[in-house]
Amino acid sequence: MNGEHDAQSTGLAWPDAYASLLPAIRDEWGVTGDIYLQRKLSGGRSGAFVYTADLTSSEYTGQAILKFDTIEEKDQSEEKEFERHQRAIEAEPDYAAKHIQKLVHATFQGDKVALISTIAGGGVEYVVPWLDCPFDRQVSVVRDLSSGLLERWNRRYALSAGLRTPQELLKGWLQHRIEPKTSRLYGFLPDVCGIAPDEPSFTFDGKWYPNPMAFAIAPVSLPGEATLRAVTGSSHGDLHGNNVLVLDWPSEEASYSLIDLAMYEPNQYLFYDHAYFEIAHLLATRDTSDPVYWATIQENLRRHHPTGLRNELRADDLGLAEIIGTMRGEIYSWIDRHEPNRQSYMESQYLLARVGAGLNFANKRLDPGHRRLAFLYAAFNLKLCLRHLDLDWPKYGPLLRSEPVSPSDGQASSSTGVRPTPRRSAEPSGQNLAAREDSPPLPEHPSIAVLPFEYLGADDERDFIADGVSLEVITELSRVDWLTVIARSSSFIYKGKPVDPVTVGRELGVHYLVDGTVRANGDRLRVTAELLDASDGHDIWTQRYDGTADDIFAVLDEIAESVVANIDTQLKRHQRQLAKRKRSSYSAWELYQQAMALFMRRTKQDSETARQHLVRALGIDPNFAAALAALSMLELRSLFLVPGQSPDEVLGRALELARRAVESDEGSSIARSALGRVYSMMGMHEKALVEAHEAVELNPSFSLGYLQLASVLIWAGRAAEALQAANKSTHLSPKDQFSRMRAFVTGLCNYFLDEDETALEFFRRSQPGHFIAPLAFLFAAFIHCRQGREEEAARDLANAHKVRPDLDWQLFKVNFRAIVPDFWQKLEEDSKRIGFFEA
Repeated sequence: MNGEHDAQSTGLAWPDAYASLLPAIRDEWGVTGDIYLQRKLSGGRSGAFVYTADLTSSEYTGQAILKFDTIEEKDQSEEKEFERHQRAIEAEPDYAAKHIQKLVHATFQGDKVALISTIAGGGVEYVVPWLDCPFDRQVSVVRDLSSGLLERWNRRYALSAGLRTPQELLKGWLQHRIEPKTSRLYGFLPDVCGIAPDEPSFTFDGKWYPNPMAFAIAPVSLPGEATLRAVTGSSHGDLHGNNVLVLDWPSEEASYSLIDLAMYEPNQYLFYDHAYFEIAHLLATRDTSDPVYWATIQENLRRHHPTGLRNELRADDLGLAEIIGTMRGEIYSWIDRHEPNRQSYMESQYLLARVGAGLNFANKRLDPGHRRLAFLYAAFNLKLCLRHLDLDWPKYGPLLRSEPVSPSDGQASSSTGVRPTPRRSAEPSGQNLAAREDSPPLPEHPSIAVLPFEYLGADDERDFIADGVSLEVITELSRVDWLTVIARSSSFIYKGKPVDPVTVGRELGVHYLVDGTVRANGDRLRVTAELLDASDGHDIWTQRYDGTADDIFAVLDEIAESVVANIDTQLKRHQRQLAKRKRSSYSAWELYQQAMALFMRRTKQDSETARQHLVRALGIDPNFAAALAALSMLELRSLFLVPGQSPDEVLGRALELARRAVESDEGSSIARSALGRVYSMMGMHEKALVEAHEAVELNPSFSLGYLQLASVLIWAGRAAEALQAANKSTHLSPKDQFSRMRAFVTGLCNYFLDEDETALEFFRRSQPGHFIAPLAFLFAAFIHCRQGREEEAARDLANAHKVRPDLDWQLFKVNFRAIVPDFWQKLEEDSKRIGFFEA
């Protein structure tokens, strides 16, 4: 044998580790002729290899899936994989017929096994591992897979008798993986992480995390109210991107097929498959992430389920967030449909499933870096679970080590690690109970206080830097026109004191708090800022900023601007989430927030529902400027979403609404921005520029205002200035729901500046977005055709019509007709060149 990567005349080489199986396979399966290994689907790191193969045997002839594996997990030895597959198929035969492979033969030899199977729903020649699919296909399959596991394979799910402790669920998933004699975690945690298995908590990157291993083995007792009513069903047990084969062929009857059910379990606690798939995908795609950025990924995934673009993520991680958000969203939808009166139980179980999956991967035979990330994933989700259950847990522990240490050092660190002095205290801060009872009531609209940032440097004389950051943030926040900001004189009474966010929020009468630290080391500055929900003390957003002290005032300005821009974005998102969760007695503000959550989705149906919410909000408060402005923008959007309307009538309605918004609140940046865009679409460019500039002057942290300003400048023929405004918008909020729109507008700027390659790059970034994708493809076709790349232009045009079949010249003309004549001439010429123009 020449090794598993060598090619022979009979196809790929047989893997050396399983060469001894070949005679038994030929004999037991009745194979005549050669077995051709055609394509390797997965394998290597875990010991299993999966191929597509062609063979002729006594029971099956044709292409099939051939898997080689080594049985090393104890719970697999209790039942052969062949029998597990049969039980999985019997659990739900209708689902299995479409989505679960059917085993034809199985051969066992010692701890080695070979299995041959067919694929449900289609021929093997058309399958491709999910991990190798294009992004859009991955999202589609994840949605089908997630709902299919719950709605079809587990349509006969059951509620467990009685209540279960969280540890019982974890032990059900983890089994021997947390037992002292069989778990690798008992050596890994002290040796690599510097944490004893029974250490309740640890510290990482300035934050505390519960130790999920300690939680699983239960050295800290939990109150009785921590129990939950569990839901059980069938579990694949080893579900990851290579065990989901996508049927990439013309039929849509079955979009995927599950293979490798060696870990299948009936009557298992549900949601583990989803959690396992999630952590497997995270590690497969971001396995080289440093632990700090890995924590950033987890934080972003937490905030914005089920879908939507994430702040602070690198560009290539936005798709990652969308995939995981899609899977999580299907679970929450299933809970809403099937167990709406047990939501707390179900959500707790899902969070615990993620803890269990993370510990499982931390126990695997992977390199220490992967295992550390998996352990952090488990700890992060356990922290969410503790908050969800409202459980107290020890908050301080040793530092998580970032490099391997000797066993003795690891054990010592786990018992003698330095425990940082807490800035926040669980004790009431500063005032007696009587004073707190007289605290101001919470206003209806969002309010915020900026606590004095804490200086962490060794030189106390530079403490003024922390005060400077706090004051700059207060000043900039005060310019956010929809937010009430508490004065410095009130918030600075907490300087130098341990604080409890809930108590401070109650004492000041605010919904949110900004807190942070400043560390100076020579000429280097590091500022960490976080946004807290004062109702429960939970952090909504955290970010770190680095700079030099060469020009301290410029650094303070830049940090304050960035902090406030992110807070503006995050608070709007948080307000929308709160409104979505409320089920009755909506105020005008809450109806507006519900509308804006739908506004972000940009579909025709969501836009119509958003319009209905806004009309209801205006029924309560007819002078609600932001709601009037949002209605005006929906009218403009309808020009693209609803063809055949009279443009003049639509623009007339949009103008009336925008003018009413400004009349209701002349200081509203949202209203000014909307009016500017309406003027722009009407060809009234000078008026449009006045309003658009006024919007960003009123609120310099208004990232969407700068995006609207960029659009207005393009329509006015000033592409270079528009590019500056688009870049400013991106700088203020690089990764939010408007990221793809920013990419498209930036592409337009470069298109009109004749920077074709740069424009193409930005159009590519905006193409995954559903709303703007048709235009992004169309403009890419313009450029490719002008460059003489006719095939690419034709493909782009076809893609534009694939996403939006009714995209034609008339629809395009309606939306771009008011642009300045020079730019319109360029659009018309490019449209004629690709055959898009209609006389």
